[in-house]
Amino acid sequence: MSSRPWKLGLAAVAAVVVGYLACAPVEAEPVAWDPPPAEAWASEPIAVMRLLEGEGVGPEDIAVDAQGRVYTGYEDGRILRAEPDGSDARWFATLPQGRPLGMEFDAKGHLIVADGQAGLVTVDPEGVVTVLVDEVDGEPLVFADDLDIAPDGTIWFSEASRRWSVHDSTLDAIEGAPTGRLLAYDPGSGEATVHLRELRYANGVAVTPSGDAVLVAETFGYRVRRLWIEGEQAGRDDMFVEAMPGMPDNVQIDDEGRVWVALVKERSGLLDGLGPYPRVRTVLFRIPRAALPVPPPVVWFAVFDADGQRLGTYRSEDGFGDVTSVNPVGASVWLGSLTMSALGKAPRPQL
Repeated sequence: MSSRPWKLGLAAVAAVVVGYLACAPVEAEPVAWDPPPAEAWASEPIAVMRLLEGEGVGPEDIAVDAQGRVYTGYEDGRILRAEPDGSDARWFATLPQGRPLGMEFDAKGHLIVADGQAGLVTVDPEGVVTVLVDEVDGEPLVFADDLDIAPDGTIWFSEASRRWSVHDSTLDAIEGAPTGRLLAYDPGSGEATVHLRELRYANGVAVTPSGDAVLVAETFGYRVRRLWIEGEQAGRDDMFVEAMPGMPDNVQIDDEGRVWVALVKERSGLLDGLGPYPRVRTVLFRIPRAALPVPPPVVWFAVFDADGQRLGTYRSEDGFGDVTSVNPVGASVWLGSLTMSALGKAPRPQL
């Protein structure tokens, strides 16, 4: 039997697929931009052990209370509390239909959480959840991501995107439109204000110990921006670190003023190469997300001094990865992840 009908059929299917990828409508409006060339960073190996294995998926960040207990949140909305060694894990609270991401304790012992779906929320010591901010200037928050609390009690937090939800971060990366924001919430007045706009996926937030500046990571801009909030430079912003070889996520500043930055993924050569070509990138929106090329999970974080000079870079490729936060606590660092079913813990590097 001739193979010609089969060949014609395959050709027809291929034509339909090509036509769909080229012409099907998409919701996105990609913009052109030129990603900066990545700096080359040499990394030191680091050994990572897993804690709270199997308690839930996606423990994105941690917070430590006055008793030294560790809290983390999962993709199903639960917040868990455990002892410093990972023992005695128990339920603390649930964010109704929420996604707990960045979290910090305030001076009253309340856990402040960036809920990727509900906005900025507070959880009291009894586990009662209250929404603090779910809209700004009459516009609903789309994707609250991370936060930190300044010495004066102001809560600085990021909105990763004004277009795409916590479940659609890949689409934000493909679109490339800088819609992220850095905001501040005043607990006294109950008002939230916007301080930086047009950020490329605003993510990790950290206030300096003196309260004179706040850092915010731009995950898809491969950089960390600094906004001065006190002193002669108040209101001015500059680049703290840029041209990073990976995608920065959460940012933490230790008591010595050193800045710890988690790198959730390596940069995508495909996205970087297509940066100047928004029309070509629309094709990626028509491909099922599960079929898109995604860099493999890796543990990767870097430490900087107060001036943005890199002090060290650390990496592991043992299966744990997609590290979203690196929190130095005592002699260890805790590693959150967007996709793993455990928290990571590693010896604190000697800097």
